[in-house]
Amino acid sequence: MASSLTLPGKAFDIPHPPNFIVEVLSYNPHSQNNRLDFQQVKMIDWIMAGVESGILNDGPDRNIHLYCRTNLLNEAEVH
Repeated sequence: MASSLTLPGKAFDIPHPPNFIVEVLSYNPHSQNNRLDFQQVKMIDWIMAGVESGILNDGPDRNIHLYCRTNLLNEAEVH
């Protein structure tokens, strides 16, 4: 069963989503894809497409954001 992944501006199917993903923000401040809010939406899209967990490395601000499918689903039920 393929999962559907819709990233901002993209849409494709993932036949076998990976268990874990790492995204890294680069130091290029002029790229739209390099904004933190864009990358956060992208990480949530990955999780909703079937990825179990992931790390978003915000290098410029020296922050690490952790994503877990279980936590996202539990938080969605609370709201």
